[in-house]
Amino acid sequence: MSAIPAEESDQLLIRPLGAGQEVGRSCIILEFKGRKIMLDCGIHPGLEGMDALPYIDLIDPAEIDLLLISHFHLDHCGALPWFLQKTSFKGRTFMTHATKAIYRWLLSDYVKVSNISADDMLYTETDLEESMDKIETINFHEVKEVAGIKFWCYHAGHVLGAAMFMIEIAGVKLLYTGDFSRQEDRHLMAAEIPNIKPDILIIESTYGTHIHEKREEREARFCNTVHDIVNRGGRGLIPVFALGRAQELLLILGICVNDQLYNILLIYNEPNMKKLMDKYPFLLLNLREKNKLHIMSEPEEITTMSGQKLPLKMSVDYISFSAHTDYQQTSEFIRALKPPHVILVHGEQNEMARLKAALIREYEDNDEVHIEVHNPRNTEAVTLNFRGEKLAKVKGYAGYCVEGTLAKVSYNYTDLAMSTVKQTQAIPYTGPFNLLYYQLQKLTGDVEELEIQEKPALKVFKNITVIQEPGMVVLEHLLLGRRNSRCAVQKVSKKLEMHVYSKRLEIMLQDIFGEDCVSVKDGSVLSVTVDGKTANLNLETRTVECEEGSEDDESLREMVELAAQRLYEALTPVH
Repeated sequence: MSAIPAEESDQLLIRPLGAGQEVGRSCIILEFKGRKIMLDCGIHPGLEGMDALPYIDLIDPAEIDLLLISHFHLDHCGALPWFLQKTSFKGRTFMTHATKAIYRWLLSDYVKVSNISADDMLYTETDLEESMDKIETINFHEVKEVAGIKFWCYHAGHVLGAAMFMIEIAGVKLLYTGDFSRQEDRHLMAAEIPNIKPDILIIESTYGTHIHEKREEREARFCNTVHDIVNRGGRGLIPVFALGRAQELLLILGICVNDQLYNILLIYNEPNMKKLMDKYPFLLLNLREKNKLHIMSEPEEITTMSGQKLPLKMSVDYISFSAHTDYQQTSEFIRALKPPHVILVHGEQNEMARLKAALIREYEDNDEVHIEVHNPRNTEAVTLNFRGEKLAKVKGYAGYCVEGTLAKVSYNYTDLAMSTVKQTQAIPYTGPFNLLYYQLQKLTGDVEELEIQEKPALKVFKNITVIQEPGMVVLEHLLLGRRNSRCAVQKVSKKLEMHVYSKRLEIMLQDIFGEDCVSVKDGSVLSVTVDGKTANLNLETRTVECEEGSEDDESLREMVELAAQRLYEALTPVH
């Protein structure tokens, strides 16, 4: 069977404008059902000026409906002021409260330390300040909707305020992890595993198939290294990012100082750390500002007065405190979610390729879980088809017309609800059940025997249930359609239209006496002939007269007259 081609609106397109087989300038574009979303808007740390931007020239910023920022690192938000202030973007931008608080200080420092000419600067302090008013905040697990796009976020670990965004468009769900870590540390919780399974997972691949050292082991090694340096009278230099990992190491150092070392001085030589410590709820008693030092990074050796060259005497230890997932964490995360499609981003080309191969091997023999892994390059689109199921709830029965209003808002439809009203009527009856069955069969021609709560019952006219009770019969039927609804508003004639009454009376008398026994004379008289005796009904006066030779058959006259009167009362509008 050949595959049915998907319509253009059923195609979901994912295109990395940055972070495609590289680390830096994260920027992912999603297109689905006429909506466009940008995930992160960062700069490349190894490039400057316009070269550091994602490949924004491939899109029209005015078409972007929504921009979501995962966290405050420059490779994820460094181009945001430029995008908000220098392009035609008119959509809405969201990030968490903590991300917005730190974003302001981090990018201000970036503007100040950029070693390029003013003409090559992407934006100024003024642009940064003005961009703040265009950024909205979102709480973790808070559901928001923009242009029919639902989205909410989960804790991602990594750094303070980092978020993973779950996005839903027309029932299709996509999870973007940004940078995340499944390992809990001393100042951040581990990334959450959503309880909702996404159809697509866009996940970082920074460390590929590498496995991190266990937290307990690396912390012990770090403290032991610091202890050895201090005990031999040395000084320790710890190069670390000012945000996130710096706070983590300060907490660990605080424990080392309190437990093993006394009277040592902890110095942080980073202006942003002092500003941003206010954003972190830490109280470290041994953290001081005085005695700042400028630590020279060169030369590697010095020449004494006598001309002798002395090498720099120091030990170098490498301990990774990375807040990115390793292969074990990434694999477990994917195994928990089981997404049909995995898109790898934010990883060096070779590391990403190794991770892709490892994931494919992991699931190639699994018949229950089918996962496709993609690792697109920058500007290369991944196109996925999501036709989606179209479900409808059936109300009423075949051939029955349900009236209502169906409202569409974005990709959501109102439920088509229908109320039902059951009418119950009790009629005195002391005769046997078989006689009731016989009479109703003669009247309706179609009787179905039932048993309701161990009581004999009949169904007539396909809708009316007749239940025999002691001394009575109970009639139950559903009021169907707006004609039976007390709430229906419709114009009706104050008088019964005669042609309607005539036609329905003719049908009723044919059901009682037979089709050959009923005829219409002059349009105003119905004639009923039974066993050679004829009764004529005047439709205007609803009076019945028997023809000559039939005057003595009073029963025929009464039956026709009674049927005509009851039908007239039933059809006459009530005001």
